[in-house]
Amino acid sequence: MYTSPCPTPTSAAVRKYSAVMDVLEHISLPPGRLQELEYHWQSYTPEAFSLLRHLLLELRHGVEPKYIVTWHWSTQQRDYAGVTREARHFKNVMLKRVWGYNRIKQARVGLAPPLYFCHERSAETNRFHTHLLIPQPPAEHDSVAALSREFNGHFRKAIRALDRDRTIDVRLIEKPVGALSYIVKQASSSYCPLDYELSHFLRQSSFEPEERKNRRMH
Repeated sequence: MYTSPCPTPTSAAVRKYSAVMDVLEHISLPPGRLQELEYHWQSYTPEAFSLLRHLLLELRHGVEPKYIVTWHWSTQQRDYAGVTREARHFKNVMLKRVWGYNRIKQARVGLAPPLYFCHERSAETNRFHTHLLIPQPPAEHDSVAALSREFNGHFRKAIRALDRDRTIDVRLIEKPVGALSYIVKQASSSYCPLDYELSHFLRQSSFEPEERKNRRMH
């Protein structure tokens, strides 16, 4: 059993942190990894811990995110609604070109792979970027090089809202718990980075109602 102390002082964070630790008891971590994670969790809000717990439950129930894809939006995408609209276009193009799904298949939720979209806003530039965690794709796309070619080829032509000065970054996920922790770090009482409408969860109905209320920036 993990017994490390909660790194944040508020009682709400302690409760949420404890719930995270309960899930981690069922997930294997290498020696010393928990201490590394706790260092990054020092500034986490109760909302971040709550989101992390639900994503860790996805991991516990068999989801295996393999790649994290990150892209930046153009300066014209100044609000959350615009970002989610363009991210939906990105998702549709990806499901068609990478997974071979047409719109009819996409409508059948059970066929869609687990996908986690998170939109963040840079404190320095006030511009949005998106992180996307995806599982293992079909064999012809199952490498960083293959996905990078696809995303930085057709996608940059098809999706005009992308930042033209920055490439789409694809990385292999070597530490799944760390990747899930990373994408929820901006969660707060007024903003939820996880896009519920675009993401597809293995446990689709498991998220707490109050988290849905706070999914946009005020």
